[in-house]
Amino acid sequence: MNRNAPARMALLPGTALMVLGCMLLAACAHIDVKPKDPQLLQMQTFAEKVAGQIYDRNPSTYVASQQQLISEIAPTTLKSLKAQGFFPKSAAEANAKAKTFKPEGEFKIEDSSFLKATDNGLIPVEVKGVAADKTKFDVILLIGLDKRKNSPVVVSITTK
Repeated sequence: MNRNAPARMALLPGTALMVLGCMLLAACAHIDVKPKDPQLLQMQTFAEKVAGQIYDRNPSTYVASQQQLISEIAPTTLKSLKAQGFFPKSAAEANAKAKTFKPEGEFKIEDSSFLKATDNGLIPVEVKGVAADKTKFDVILLIGLDKRKNSPVVVSITTK
């Protein structure tokens, strides 16, 4: 008879628990955890909405989307976008651009995620998706708080 048998039997429950724990961790590794904090969810929803307006290519909604962006993007950022030709300089230009679009597919967000906050409290949110005209986009919106309106505002837009 083997005298070490009781010692080996005592190790069995601990080993089994450790293996079970590893299997549980491996099974849960693919689960995508979304933020549950209401303010973070609001920021994420805001970033997705702004990205949808920036990449709006629907002729019936484009002008309204561009008008909405005026209140959601910081004035200096909006001025820069106009200078670069990414934002219409006037209502007439927005209407003319809307007429060039064809009703196609749907706008789709594929992913949105938070990046590391800046030292001065701005929150970068990366939004990836596909515009209705099948244009893929990956944009980082740097979001702050407009203290006058107590609402989020985009202070910087970076395309990847």
